[in-house]
Amino acid sequence: MTIAAPERSLFVVRSVLQSAERDVFVCRDEADVHERLFTLVVLKGAPHMDDAIALLMDVQTAGHTPDLVCCFSGQGCFHALFHYHEGEPLSALLAEQALSLRERLEVGRNLLGEALMQDWPAALQCDCLAQEGVVCDKSLRVGFGYSLSRTADYRALGREDVQRELAQWLLRLIGPRDAARADERGRTLQQICDKAAAGGYPGTLQLYTDYGAWYAYVRDRLRLAEEQRLTFLQRMWRALGRVMGILRPVLAVALIAASVFYLLYSIRNPAVPKGAKPGEIAQVGDLPMPTPAPPAEQIPLAQRFLPAFLQSPTKTQDK
Repeated sequence: MTIAAPERSLFVVRSVLQSAERDVFVCRDEADVHERLFTLVVLKGAPHMDDAIALLMDVQTAGHTPDLVCCFSGQGCFHALFHYHEGEPLSALLAEQALSLRERLEVGRNLLGEALMQDWPAALQCDCLAQEGVVCDKSLRVGFGYSLSRTADYRALGREDVQRELAQWLLRLIGPRDAARADERGRTLQQICDKAAAGGYPGTLQLYTDYGAWYAYVRDRLRLAEEQRLTFLQRMWRALGRVMGILRPVLAVALIAASVFYLLYSIRNPAVPKGAKPGEIAQVGDLPMPTPAPPAEQIPLAQRFLPAFLQSPTKTQDK
C-alpha cells in the first residue's frame, strides 16, 4: 500500500495497529535510497482527537521538535509522520531483567535527554511516555514509538503529569534498593523522583540536571567498587589498557612521520651497490644486469672490421 504525503510517497512496510479511531503504520519513502523508516499515525476524526490535531499543527508550525516530520490531511483523515526508532520496548527489557544496573543508569539519563530534546507539549509528551511508547536499542539509545493512544486525555494532561511519568520510569529502571543510594549531597533518587511526582520541578531540564548529578556520583562509586574487587594483575592490565589508549594515536603519528622521513631520505640518498657508479644500474632485485658493451675505441680492430665467422674463437683452459 502506498500513501501520498507532501514531497514524498510512503510505502507501507507493515501495519502496527488498525482500529476504528486510528491506524499506525511503519513506512519508508519510495524515493529514499537509504530506505529510512517513518511512523505514520492516521487519526480518523473522532471528536476527542481535535486537541491532538491542534497540538500537532502548532508543533509543526514551531518546528522545534526533531521527530515530527510533517502533518497532512488525506481521504478525510489527519496524518502525522514521525521518525521511526528501532529498538525493543523498554518495559519488556525491564521485565526480562536484560539490563545491568550500569546500563539502567545510562538508559535513565538517555530517557530524560530524549524527552528534553523533543520538547513536546505536555499532553503529547505524556502520550510518548506510555507503557509501550518508549523503546531502547542495543546501544542504550532511547526513542519514542509514536501511536497517539491517549488523545482522549489531552485536555487533562499538564506539566506535572510529565514529571510524574518520568519519575515512574526512573524508579522502574533503577529499582527501590538502588534508588536509595545517596549522592555526595545526601540526595537519593527516591527523593528526586518524589519531588518530580509532586510537580516540584519547573521543567524537564531541572529534573535532568538533578538526575545527572546523582547518576554521575553513583556511576563513579560503582566503578570504584568494581576496581577494588580486582586483583593486582587485573588492575595493572586495565591501567596498561588506559595508557595504550592514550599512546596509540601518538605512536601512529610518529610511525607515519618516520615513514615519510625515510621515504624522503631514500629519494635524496639512493643506495648504490658496492662497485657500482652513481646512476648505474647494477642489478634489479636478485637479477644482475648485463655488462654494458665497451666503447668502440676500446674494441680491437680485428673484432671491429672482420666478419664474425673469421674471428678466432676464444680459447679456454680447464683448470
